[in-house]
Amino acid sequence: MRVGVVPDFIFNKEIRMFRIKGLTSLALVLTISGCAVQNFNSYASPDDIEIDRLLVNSLSSSFNEAAIQEVEFCEAVAKAKFTCITAKNFKKPGINFSESDLMKVVKDENVDHAVLVSLVSAKAKNEAVVIQSGNQSQIINGVTEQKLFQVQLISMLNGEIVYSAEIETQYGETTADFQKRNFYGQIFDEVVEDWEKKNIH
Repeated sequence: MRVGVVPDFIFNKEIRMFRIKGLTSLALVLTISGCAVQNFNSYASPDDIEIDRLLVNSLSSSFNEAAIQEVEFCEAVAKAKFTCITAKNFKKPGINFSESDLMKVVKDENVDHAVLVSLVSAKAKNEAVVIQSGNQSQIINGVTEQKLFQVQLISMLNGEIVYSAEIETQYGETTADFQKRNFYGQIFDEVVEDWEKKNIH
């Protein structure tokens, strides 16, 4: 496998918003009762995208947060035919995971596509939020977190971004690991469902 040139912004934690040349766009505004996802906008290549070996890399500066994101994404695609690899297996706490480190994993593991998970913005509000689920409602008191995430799928054969999603979320404060797993699980389930609609497999 020949690994192509990957754009520099892949490794830049200062996330840039951009338009993807030659890709079709689809905006989905979701009002999902009892779900963390509030708005979901995605762009995808018009061509079918076939994945063989997928590397999931979170750009979070927190080793634990990144590990949870990467594991939850791989769990979301567990039924897929391709192999999912988490970057956490190659990272060490407190040590920067550089571009060269990532590219070495890509080469050594024969990775053909990579997912990058990025937090674009976040803010917290002190308020009570009512979450409706069927005929039942739940009131979450205290801090409500509003976050914007970006999930990108990149072909490592030519460096092209073949899929990008911007996901707005609203959720109660997530401090415990089980809360974070539930939170990210909801987000990535939405991404995988979107992949199925766009023939990404």
